[in-house]
Amino acid sequence: MAASVRLEYGKVKLYPEIYTPNNGGICPDAAVARAWPSLGMWGGKDFPFPVSLTLKRVLEYVYGSIRHDGKDFHYWTDFGFHSRTWERARYEALLKLWGFIAKHPAKRPLKACAFLCSEECCRNHKVCYDEYGEKDCYTPFGDLFNTAEEVPAYAYEMSRIAGMNGGFAVNRKSLAGLSGNDLDVLVLPPLTGVTGKDLREIRRLHKEGVSLLGFEEVAGLEDLFGVKAGRAVRVHRIQVSPGAHPLAELSSLTEYTDHRAAAGQYRAKEAAVLLEGEIPVLFTHTTRWGKTALFNIPPTVVRREDQFNRVGNGRDSISPLLNRATQEILRFLSAGIAGTDAGKLLAFEDMSGHVHLIVEEDAHPLPAKKIAPLVTVRLPGLKRSDFVCEKEFSIVELTPGYVKLRFSLNEDEFVLFSIIRQGKGES
Repeated sequence: MAASVRLEYGKVKLYPEIYTPNNGGICPDAAVARAWPSLGMWGGKDFPFPVSLTLKRVLEYVYGSIRHDGKDFHYWTDFGFHSRTWERARYEALLKLWGFIAKHPAKRPLKACAFLCSEECCRNHKVCYDEYGEKDCYTPFGDLFNTAEEVPAYAYEMSRIAGMNGGFAVNRKSLAGLSGNDLDVLVLPPLTGVTGKDLREIRRLHKEGVSLLGFEEVAGLEDLFGVKAGRAVRVHRIQVSPGAHPLAELSSLTEYTDHRAAAGQYRAKEAAVLLEGEIPVLFTHTTRWGKTALFNIPPTVVRREDQFNRVGNGRDSISPLLNRATQEILRFLSAGIAGTDAGKLLAFEDMSGHVHLIVEEDAHPLPAKKIAPLVTVRLPGLKRSDFVCEKEFSIVELTPGYVKLRFSLNEDEFVLFSIIRQGKGES
């Protein structure tokens, strides 16, 4: 959110609220609690709130709020927070962590997903409103939403859960300044009313090897997705298509939706169908330049959560099938440099050319748990002497083209891992 706001309003200062529980109570503002990167948080007398939880939020803002304005990458550098009733140990830990931050300002992320946030697409796309009925004092507000606004954020959340490197926000003006060296996947909102110039830039990026993930509307790019438009049809029952494909392991999962926005217009031409209902739900296609995938319906309207007393923008999909499918298709499309099979990951290059990984146990808003992530970094010429880490780790595999590392993380723990190559700046 911070990245997309600064992308449109570059001079706005952002000082996030980074609260902790106060006298055993949770943050009273649910919108604030849900806004904590990467997926939100809760607190309270029955909810542990270790210092590391706050430090992870700091790292997410400093190294995870990334945008590209068409000229260069930019990170959040306002460096100010609203705090509440912090104890001494929390301040001391923040000061210690800030030594790392001051020493290693980020220059760019390792190749990651880009998420196109387009105000024009949102304005041209249909807005939905769901009445909740009279259940409590919050429900008269109902649910007013625009899936063109929701799906980039939804895809970002799914990419982080999938263990992919934290991506960056772009807008239409950014596209001309991007190249295939900057990103591996471009996530597109419904391209309602998009200009011919924008379509040409998207085509150019795909021809440079960038995979595409589209939602609902890809007008003008049907050939890249291997589909053809037809009459819109409502989808109710969703299942995995038979055969060997990236979602085959999800074949035991099914889904049902009765939302009026779950309607799709595309049929397969050359594309393969991975999820199907009354019409195809998820396509994938391989062009001569790379991979593409398309959701025919917005996944955020399938099993849309109905926690009525949470006032905020949008609602999550709590569908196991749609969420898992989105994670798997993002992995399938990705050719990123760094990834993890558990937890969350931020990987970046600093101003001196050194590479740093932040590996987090970060299951919120679900309960924290111990994990042993296997992290893969695809960089050539790595040596054992390049690796710097205060926490124990094991090298599972080291080849001329990549390294696989194993960490052991407790609940809410994170680790900072650096690759310091001789001859590159000061370490």
